[in-house]
Amino acid sequence: MTTGGLGVENFTSIRQFLVTATATLLADGIPLFPAHLALIIIRFPHLPILLKSFMTHTCHSALIHHCLTISPGTIQTILFNLYRKICWINVVQHSGHNLLPGEKRMQVNEHIHALKIPFQVPLTAEIKIDRFAYVYLLIGKRIHLIDSGVTGSAELIFEYIRSLGRQPDEIDHLIFTHTHPDHIGSAKTVRAQTGCTVIVHAAEREWIENPESQFTERPVPGFYTLIEGGATIDRTVEDGGSIELESGLSCAVYHTPGHSRGSVSLQLKNAGALFTGDALIYPGDMPIYDDIKTSLATIARLEKIADIKCLFSSWEDPISEQEKIAVRMNQSRDYLLRIHAAVSACHEENPTAELPDLCRQVVAELGLPPLAANPLVARALASSLTSGKPLNISS
Repeated sequence: MTTGGLGVENFTSIRQFLVTATATLLADGIPLFPAHLALIIIRFPHLPILLKSFMTHTCHSALIHHCLTISPGTIQTILFNLYRKICWINVVQHSGHNLLPGEKRMQVNEHIHALKIPFQVPLTAEIKIDRFAYVYLLIGKRIHLIDSGVTGSAELIFEYIRSLGRQPDEIDHLIFTHTHPDHIGSAKTVRAQTGCTVIVHAAEREWIENPESQFTERPVPGFYTLIEGGATIDRTVEDGGSIELESGLSCAVYHTPGHSRGSVSLQLKNAGALFTGDALIYPGDMPIYDDIKTSLATIARLEKIADIKCLFSSWEDPISEQEKIAVRMNQSRDYLLRIHAAVSACHEENPTAELPDLCRQVVAELGLPPLAANPLVARALASSLTSGKPLNISS
């Protein structure tokens, strides 16, 4: 078994790495998280042992002695399982080496915390696509969640909250950027165990309260493995609304459709933070959206929101600095335009092609892996066509 290319033979050195790095941080008095959230996830060989300046999460002190006594094989199992349950991965460059854990903190600032939760979409019994989605926690006197991840994510969220010395029953709000299964999968458990107020855009209420309707309209492979079931909505929001979380914490609501009809972005007021869900497509990623023209309009709108200093997406690590955020939005627009151009060119070359065949041609044209030729991507590409012809997206 290997973990991202790191073979069994390397785990003895990783064992020593864990011990040394943990001891170094403890000696410096750096706050540590409990052992079950030890995010020493190593995927690359030739690691330097001392990563003090890059490490923001590590083991509980009790793990030091444990690491000295357990076998390399057990270390391998621990690391592999932690990799599968990862909460934060950020590859950084240091002395020419790729390092994990990350340069950024799980606690991004005073109020914002982030969990990166991987999952798999089963296309068939044998073929699965690796994906991930971020869950964000806004923490003040109480706790407020943005999205809930897939089935099983609730326990990861609860464990992280406990690691901060807080309790899951402090969760007051669960706000959805949209209701696709990788965002609502654990909603049922979160609501049942915390009694929190669940909030979504009015256009997608039906999709979470009656997930069968979502599956009928948007049959995602493995849909019912990604969600625990439906959840009751306590409040719906519209464009221009505001969500008052607690004194000093509130979010402005922007309706930002395209990825889905009821997608919203949330601006944490007076914090320079914008949470965009899946509104921005990541360059080179699988195109997954409902409407390309609306997605382009959403990007144009997001660009006009003032004083955004940090961008929090569901599909990538947070981006800070306004210049980088502007570049990122331009990249998203350019990628959508490139996708549309590829659809138009492939359609012109073979105007009678069925959608699955067109999808395969476009995926190849874009240089995406063959697994990207799937129903979700085909649905997105179809939005570039109208009445059997390429859509005019400039009007």
